[in-house]
Amino acid sequence: MRPVLRRVFRWSLMAALVPLFSLTFVNIWMTLRCEERIKDHTSSVPQTDVALVLGTTKLISGRPNIHFRLRMDAAASLYKARRVRHLLVSGDNSRPDYNEPEDMKQSLIERGVPAAAITCDYAGFRTLDSIVRAREIFGVTRCVIVSDDFHLA
Repeated sequence: MRPVLRRVFRWSLMAALVPLFSLTFVNIWMTLRCEERIKDHTSSVPQTDVALVLGTTKLISGRPNIHFRLRMDAAASLYKARRVRHLLVSGDNSRPDYNEPEDMKQSLIERGVPAAAITCDYAGFRTLDSIVRAREIFGVTRCVIVSDDFHLA
């Protein structure tokens, strides 16, 4: 009986560890592969027509969300430095009381970006949706993506 239990335990352990190691490897590989494309400073971002600003909630538990503020600061900075000409803000608008794109637009206007330089995508429910919609719906073929450093890779 012991050899059977040992074999079951060994196969169960392998079944758990192989996916874990695979995911870890893919994550490290993607991070390293994308490292040169992720820019920390406005001046290092290549000039392009559009910046796709990925959505996030303005408030978390009634308090300001730092990720929202940092994304809006980065997007406004890119526009003011003339690194991009237009901002496509993409986010969730699935409920009447929740509108990420409008919150982002208002925040960017408060930071000095003209409303005419902002387009809202109201169906960016997740990152993949936002990227696909930028191309298929808004005709964007090249853009800078504004998000958080942990999210970009």
